[in-house]
Amino acid sequence: MIKADKKHIIIISEILTISLLNYTIEEDTIIFPETYNISTLEESNYTLTYSKAKTLWNNMVLILTFLEKRNRTIAYLDVKTTYVVNGLYLIPTIHFLPIKNNTITINHLYNKEDIYMSHDLHNIQDLPATAPVQSVYNSLAKYIITNMFGSATASMNEIYATKLYWLLHWCLQDNPEERHLLSI
Repeated sequence: MIKADKKHIIIISEILTISLLNYTIEEDTIIFPETYNISTLEESNYTLTYSKAKTLWNNMVLILTFLEKRNRTIAYLDVKTTYVVNGLYLIPTIHFLPIKNNTITINHLYNKEDIYMSHDLHNIQDLPATAPVQSVYNSLAKYIITNMFGSATASMNEIYATKLYWLLHWCLQDNPEERHLLSI
């Protein structure tokens, strides 16, 4: 079950539709089976296999491309407001930010200690602030690496030279222009 305010329900339901997920909406709640808040899932020792990580990556490419085509994106995967559905979909529920000149403007407070925080956002001192659209790519890479290997800074030697390895590697780059969101 995902709770969201009415203005975000439409965006979230469109994301769920393109993701081919079955759901129902009751007032401010989207209901479907096997949904967990990221922070709840972390407590259950959830781990991603290589196959699930590839599927999750491709699902996020679909969702983020969908948002970007509508000139929107998210800055990062917030542990309190991003949900995992069926273990293979990450569904953001708030802070769908407009894209302008390949950047987003951050107007809301956020927790810099969030485990999946994009390193683009760590250095922000004042709000509003701008960040590159690719910030969320960095956050997604940290999510996958953490849930495959135990921490965002873990070695990825097990998957070295695979397509997933290189996509994660590129998305961890300091220069946002070197980050790529490609399907596997």
